[in-house]
Amino acid sequence: MRCVYINLAGARDRRAWMESHLARVAPPGVSLARFEAVEAAAAAALPGAIRPAEKACFRSHREAIATCHDGESPLLVLEDDVVLSARAFTADRLPPGEDWDLLFTDATLADPGLWIGLAKGRPALIAQDRVRIIDLAHARFASAAAYVVNGRSKARVLEALDAFERLDLPYDIALRQLVHAGRLRACLTFPFLTSVTALSGASQIQPGGNAADLISDAFRRLMFVDRDLAASRAEAEAIAAGCDEESRLVGMILGGVVSGQFQPK
Repeated sequence: MRCVYINLAGARDRRAWMESHLARVAPPGVSLARFEAVEAAAAAALPGAIRPAEKACFRSHREAIATCHDGESPLLVLEDDVVLSARAFTADRLPPGEDWDLLFTDATLADPGLWIGLAKGRPALIAQDRVRIIDLAHARFASAAAYVVNGRSKARVLEALDAFERLDLPYDIALRQLVHAGRLRACLTFPFLTSVTALSGASQIQPGGNAADLISDAFRRLMFVDRDLAASRAEAEAIAAGCDEESRLVGMILGGVVSGQFQPK
């Protein structure tokens, strides 16, 4: 497998983080490379309604894939605010290679009802050292932080991206549109083999943040295969502090569902 991470020239702290982290978790034989991200100023003139930083993100991913287009080796594409399990570097071996174009190793899932089922099934998967593969054809998902491009699908992925003559959608939403339209087939690993770090709270693309992002990112970190439970507990307590009493009580009751105590007849 080849691995490329996207990093702005001025983001030296993120570069240092990624290089140190990859040196710890990447197994021998993995080809690691940095791709210098397209700057917002350089992408501003591209046609489309999204902001220059979002256009730059779209072009950065497209060019990173194009740079590693040669050969049929799978390509792990990373943004520079992710944390990885060593298993992420063998993610392409989990499902049959011909059945997917993109394999996301974590994602934001817009259906909280799905979160309960995933959380409930996680302990058994961890105990059995198994990874579930979820077809994203009809899922409301968003992520471009970490994904594998099938080695045999690179040309198809580039062709699909180049069909966007105007950049009116952020990159992750454009990928979702392509998947929902059947242009690309995408799957998701669970438990997540990568996750977003605290660096993602200071996004270089999206200004500010909101409660939905904080809650989604907290769930992604909790479902990471190598999660930090103490950190997740602190995040959950911070989220609960902003909830009304009824919401906190509902959360505690749903905790019983996730734990397996609820076994309806």
